[in-house]
Amino acid sequence: SNTTISSQIQMEEGDETNILVTGGLGYIGSHTVIELCDSNRYKKIIIVDNLYNSSADMYDRIKELVTNKATEIIFEEIDCVDFK
Repeated sequence: SNTTISSQIQMEEGDETNILVTGGLGYIGSHTVIELCDSNRYKKIIIVDNLYNSSADMYDRIKELVTNKATEIIFEEIDCVDFK
């Protein structure tokens, strides 16, 4: 069966999908990561954050809070503004 994510994207059951979340350790981003993880739709969630308005401790907290332990959560401290 198909799950409609948007009007243009369809995802088949069993598809293994990765997702990148920028600002994933901030207030909104961390809640988003938890919801995405618990949706059981993603094999891997990559969090990119510069830690300007957040803390690396939130990464450990997210891993504690998620109920879906099968999703791999990766964190990279990166400031997207620094790329040239």
